[in-house]
Amino acid sequence: MVNPLNSSFIFHQSSFAAGMTLYAQMEESAKLDELIRENLKGLGYGE
Repeated sequence: MVNPLNSSFIFHQSSFAAGMTLYAQMEESAKLDELIRENLKGLGYGE
C-alpha cells in the first residue's frame, strides 16, 4: 500500500524542482531577449 504522505512529498518535491527549472529557463530567456535586442539595434532595427 502506498503511503499518501510519501506520495504527497514526492509530488511537491517534483513540483518544486520543475518550478526551479522553469525559473532558470525564464532567466536565461530574458538574457537572450536582451542580447537579441542589442543585435537588432546594431543592424539598425528599433531606432
